[in-house]
Amino acid sequence: MITFIVTTYNLEDWLLRRCLKSIITQGLEDYEIIVVDDESAVSPQPVIEEFTSQANIRLYTQKHSRQGAARNLALSHAQGEWVEFVDGDDYLFPHTVKHCLAMAESHALDLLMFGYKEVWGRDPQPAPSLIALHSPIMPGHEYMRRNTLFGSCCTLLFRRALCDATPYGSPLRFTEHTYIEDEEFVTRLVWRAQRMATTGNTVYAYYQRSDSTTHNTSHQHQRELVANYFTILRCLQAFEATLVEPHEGVTR
Repeated sequence: MITFIVTTYNLEDWLLRRCLKSIITQGLEDYEIIVVDDESAVSPQPVIEEFTSQANIRLYTQKHSRQGAARNLALSHAQGEWVEFVDGDDYLFPHTVKHCLAMAESHALDLLMFGYKEVWGRDPQPAPSLIALHSPIMPGHEYMRRNTLFGSCCTLLFRRALCDATPYGSPLRFTEHTYIEDEEFVTRLVWRAQRMATTGNTVYAYYQRSDSTTHNTSHQHQRELVANYFTILRCLQAFEATLVEPHEGVTR
């Protein structure tokens, strides 16, 4: 089973409805959708109820703590072997996840990284052509030696076991009450993968919204983003210190 984790905060109904419809029309049989609302001014409950007869979908609401906390809450309730994150204002291209899931399982992957496309407009765009794996299968730490990571967790399909404590010492979760939380989570997640690969398939439709976290241009928001970048950089520096032997200079 695959768990789709959808986060929402003060979104217009049509955006969340479009997102959820793109999930239930993937052609998958065994899946669940967990929606976490970050204390929106108006509850998305009516939109969720439109889909309860069509899908295994649950809604959780938290006090406003931003997206990292919302994803952590969803991970604590997830039951699927696989996980995919979807922001509530974005959507998935038709049947692409089913194709990626089949690839990931047939190659016994822990994590599959796929492509995204920036989209505009209200109507969903048709799915791009589906292709096979793009890269060799390798451990995540080897991939990071050769490539620069794209810091969005929404371009990854991964086994939920990668977030478990065993054998990594502690569960993997997002840093909360901050922006840019993806950067740290993705780095740690990819590092844990023993078998990962990339595909040129474009799965994720990244909707360009002027008031989104990345597009908000107010001075206050931009100052907060910069401060949050430094917060996450310090977290990544602390993570690196646990991976490098100070004298031998080799990774564990």
